[in-house]
Amino acid sequence: MKWFVYNFLFLLFFILFSPKFIRRMIKRGGYKKNFLNRLSIYKNINFNKNSFNNKIWIHGVSVGEINIALGLIKKIRKNNDSVFFIISTNTSTAYKIVEKEKHHDDILIYFPLDIPLVINRSLKIINPQQILLIEGEFWPNLISKAKKLNIPIHLINARVSNNTYKKYLLFKTFTKDILKKINTITIQSERDYERFIKLGANQNTIHTVGSMKFDLVKSSENLSISKFFNIKFSLDKQKKFFFMGVSTWPNEEKLLLDTYRSLKNSFPELILIIAPRHIERVSDIEKLIKSYGYKIIKRNDNINQKMFKDEVLLINSTGEINSIFNEIDIAYIGKSLESPNIGGQNLIEPASKNTVIITGKYMDNFRDIIKVFDKLKARLIVNNSIDLKLKVEQLLLDKNYLNDMKIKSNDAFEYGKGALDKTLTYIKLK
Repeated sequence: MKWFVYNFLFLLFFILFSPKFIRRMIKRGGYKKNFLNRLSIYKNINFNKNSFNNKIWIHGVSVGEINIALGLIKKIRKNNDSVFFIISTNTSTAYKIVEKEKHHDDILIYFPLDIPLVINRSLKIINPQQILLIEGEFWPNLISKAKKLNIPIHLINARVSNNTYKKYLLFKTFTKDILKKINTITIQSERDYERFIKLGANQNTIHTVGSMKFDLVKSSENLSISKFFNIKFSLDKQKKFFFMGVSTWPNEEKLLLDTYRSLKNSFPELILIIAPRHIERVSDIEKLIKSYGYKIIKRNDNINQKMFKDEVLLINSTGEINSIFNEIDIAYIGKSLESPNIGGQNLIEPASKNTVIITGKYMDNFRDIIKVFDKLKARLIVNNSIDLKLKVEQLLLDKNYLNDMKIKSNDAFEYGKGALDKTLTYIKLK
């Protein structure tokens, strides 16, 4: 009876919110390609590559989870070259990243709707030997059907946020039934361990390993800001100071521009770079920047090299910013200051390149990662635009303080490593 209720509510939710999802798809673009994958319709895809002994289906809902999935795939393939992967995701942005980075043997699909008819068909066609779900992706019908087919299911780098935990407790009868069907759950902290136990998971399936995000920072070619934007500076690097908004959300660009405007006259070497979380917002951000009286240079603007004249630099591409963190002095981490856009974005990539980390106080989606940074006093916390201005100004005035915070940032990155190797000891490949 309870699964009838779940499936009825899922379908009702899907129907009611379809117009909203469709509008978002149109706005962000890229969803039309292989959209029928969501209904388990796979045209011209061969899921049966006979030269491989092991077929693993790995799922990450969006960019953060997909980056973990891609890193995990590389590590598994390094240890076992007889495996290939079916990689699924829900968002067009993550889909584009996988298209660029996946191994030529692997297959990319959109995740199917979690309703029995669609899931049953997907599992029959794909027929994986194992399923890896990243972080919080325990879909009831997928897990239930896989369990009936004796397909091992592993929940990797799992965590439960405060809000999610409260919601799951309301439906503990459902979550307990699902969690008990999962073979392996690797979690980020002891707090997550306690929560999964209370939600009904089997104690012997849960293993605390830390966050894999520390281990899975993508290796990338270090590019100069000059090369990245195809611009030429009149000042050398010693006289430039790069301040970057990383994965910014609405209202945070205004925060950065206010800070930049208040400091620019006193510190002419200050250069602002904005990297929005969703690039479909670029046109709105351009209007905002122009309203402050600044000109703009975008990532894909210049065919011929252009002389920099105090423009604001705007990134209008995805999956590339890790290549320039080596030159970024300070990174403000987006989605961390003002409701409703709170929870934080990944701060590990800039930290790995010795960038000073500034966040708002709302980093709940990275709770256990933040604990590492706070333990080593490796981030600065701001509450408003005035606070941000004062923190950046202090760093500009005191180069020893700036360099000390850069070192602490990288120390936190190194300190957090180790979860990936621990995780692989609990996943038994056939």
